Amino acid sequence: MAILWLLGLIGVFLPILPGSTLVMVSAWVYFLISPSPYPWWIATCATAVWAIGSYLDSLAAVLSAKIMGSSNCGVVGASAGMVLGTLFYPLGLIIGPLLGAFIAELVFAKRGLFYSTKAGLGAGMGFFFSKLIQLFTVICIVVVMLLGIWGASL
Repeated sequence: MAILWLLGLIGVFLPILPGSTLVMVSAWVYFLISPSPYPWWIATCATAVWAIGSYLDSLAAVLSAKIMGSSNCGVVGASAGMVLGTLFYPLGLIIGPLLGAFIAELVFAKRGLFYSTKAGLGAGMGFFFSKLIQLFTVICIVVVMLLGIWGASL
């Protein structure tokens, strides 16, 4: 269980690993194999926290870029930049979405330098907020599990 927690925490910062998903799976693994498991609703609550966190994570990246005036090209460019940025970990994860949105807006959407820069900054902010949401989700799931373990042991 602790190994899944650690891998989940690493997955928050390394997009190759599904961070919060690993932590949520640990809730079910503990429930299913523990000799004194917590109630089923604890694992269900951990799953609900995971689902809400995953939705907000996806929403943060897109909304941030859109709020800063990005077109669909910018959103696709930010996504491509994030994927390519994993090749240049860790700095590429930050710069990739910014450059991806900027280049996509400038080249494909034919927008000016000001709007392309603004879209790139929006994508960068979205990536930052996305990571915060993932970290908060992982912490919440672990806290729910620890409270369940503590309550089951009483």
